Amino acid sequence: MNLDGNVFNEAEELSNLSAAEPTEDSITKKSKKTGKHRGRNELRGDLETKEIVHTLPEDQRKCAVCGSKLVPFSKEYITTRLCIIPAKIFKITYFREVYKCEHCDKHGDKANIVKAPNLTPAPVIPRGLPEAELIAYIAEAKYLLGEPLYRMEQHFKMQGIYLNRTSLANWIIKSSEWLIPVVKHFWKYAYLEPVLNADETTLRVLKNTGKACEKAGTDVGGLHRSVSKASDRDLYLSGQPFQGDCGGTSRQL
Repeated sequence: MNLDGNVFNEAEELSNLSAAEPTEDSITKKSKKTGKHRGRNELRGDLETKEIVHTLPEDQRKCAVCGSKLVPFSKEYITTRLCIIPAKIFKITYFREVYKCEHCDKHGDKANIVKAPNLTPAPVIPRGLPEAELIAYIAEAKYLLGEPLYRMEQHFKMQGIYLNRTSLANWIIKSSEWLIPVVKHFWKYAYLEPVLNADETTLRVLKNTGKACEKAGTDVGGLHRSVSKASDRDLYLSGQPFQGDCGGTSRQL
């Protein structure tokens, strides 16, 4: 594990104890027109809300004036807090019921056996262990949040799941075949554009084909995006090498 940088003192470096505590208003998305936060009612309209209502015990629901029973008539708002439930790992075991005719079983030559249809979703990895949700979770953590596979390996290990980083890497590579139709669909519309914006900032990779690439690695990458006036501003990533001795070039669309 690389301990360089601010692994341990990141909280100390970024904290500011004199800063105001975030509120519902401050964490809502800002309005494009006014530049101000949209207020409590705009805090993720689809966000699940769990209400906790504090009540009086039954033996305390008596009026101190006349002794009659107290009955609820309203709720007083106290505060709102954000909560999170960490990712939950569980396994799904698929079965299908098998039916038989009891009459044929008792009085016929043999029981009439009927099986329910197998409606199990197609696996992302042929004969593989992961469900699609697990693959999506790993890909999001890797490519959207930048979490290395070795950290995911340790995270799973702490939860009693011993998945090594090689298995995680294999799942990412194999499951990428499911995205080929999506990528082709994007490029189908990209080719219709008269002009594409291109950013050929390179990325250093470790494994490539060719002797020159094996020694020093190669620069790959390339971002292409439809122009601002296009109806759909899609972003495309090309992963071909730039260096001529290591393969083709992503400049050729």
